[in-house]
Amino acid sequence: MPMMPQQYYKGSSSDYVANGASFALKPKDESFTVRNYIPSNRSAESPEEIKARINRLSQTLSNAVLLSKLPDGGEKIRRQINELDEKLTSAEKGLKEGGTEVISLDD
Repeated sequence: MPMMPQQYYKGSSSDYVANGASFALKPKDESFTVRNYIPSNRSAESPEEIKARINRLSQTLSNAVLLSKLPDGGEKIRRQINELDEKLTSAEKGLKEGGTEVISLDD
């Protein structure tokens, strides 16, 4: 079997990247450390969104197998549902009281 000639890098040594060093993790790099997480504003949810969340949590609460695996037995889910119910009643009450208010900018 004939020997294959070895190929060497023919560029300058400053152009050569040893073992992918340019792709190495740089912990001080801004794009690595900056978080782009923006928390959602839960206080501005519409009643429909609150009802959908209550529905999802209720479905989770109805799953007995899942509840048996939870350390608190689903107490956190029940608490979240109660908080959402309170938020829903206050949101619906605010819609009934406020209604559609027209503000005149001409005055």
